[in-house]
Amino acid sequence: MASLQIHQAADNQPTLLGIPAELRIKIYEHLFTDLIEELSDNLFAVFSFYDHLYNYTSAYLDSHVGRTELTPILQTNRQIHDEALSVLCEQAEFVIDVSGGDDSDDEERAATRFSEAACRQVLAFTRHLKVNLQPESSGNADRFIRRLVRFLDAIQNGANLCSLKLFVNAPGEMVGKESMDRILDTLAVLRTQGNSIQVYLGGVGEEQVSDERLTLLLDAINGDNMGRGHNALEPTRWGDGESDMDSDERSIVSEIEGDMYDMGDDHEVEYSDWEDD
Repeated sequence: MASLQIHQAADNQPTLLGIPAELRIKIYEHLFTDLIEELSDNLFAVFSFYDHLYNYTSAYLDSHVGRTELTPILQTNRQIHDEALSVLCEQAEFVIDVSGGDDSDDEERAATRFSEAACRQVLAFTRHLKVNLQPESSGNADRFIRRLVRFLDAIQNGANLCSLKLFVNAPGEMVGKESMDRILDTLAVLRTQGNSIQVYLGGVGEEQVSDERLTLLLDAINGDNMGRGHNALEPTRWGDGESDMDSDERSIVSEIEGDMYDMGDDHEVEYSDWEDD
């Protein structure tokens, strides 16, 4: 396996920031590809988006995982952190629930909250995304749409996404046609990098969203109708039959928690030749 030797810069020695950005990106890609291949599950993160972004990944793990050897390069300086994190996120799957529910500030939830800056950075770097939209009731429509607009702005209306799957759940007795029309109008700004957007409906009846109304949205966003009656989207797991590997869960959240601590800008790294172990 190829490995990258990283240590503090010394006088008259080349540093990682001293080489062209294109070469740095290649180094990150090479490093992460080797390391991710050693993991025994898909790299993923699960969040809930209310008035704040909350990390719920641990609910999908048998036990919370710590940082791995993917992490050290993210702890050098801000520029290298951002460049490397962007490359890492390209190989990860993000699942986000956007809810119209109450965002009460309790101690348990506060422990999982991301700062606004960390929230925007994570969403800006996301490339493969599954979104569960759950307005809950027409009474929450204004609050839900306000959150949805903020979320769409944070992901730049999908402009940087390579793949997007969208699940909408709105039980008919809770969410009326007018509220659903407003939600679909809000979603009409979505665009990805040339790939179609897969749209799944949960408990959404014809009286709320007719096939004709859904087609209007699909035409606007280059979407594919995946049908009605689906369950909420979850992370893709190797244990789901996509790999013969045992499922020893691994979360990208353990790699991006560096966003939650202050990082000095005066610590740079030096690189040496690749070594084949």
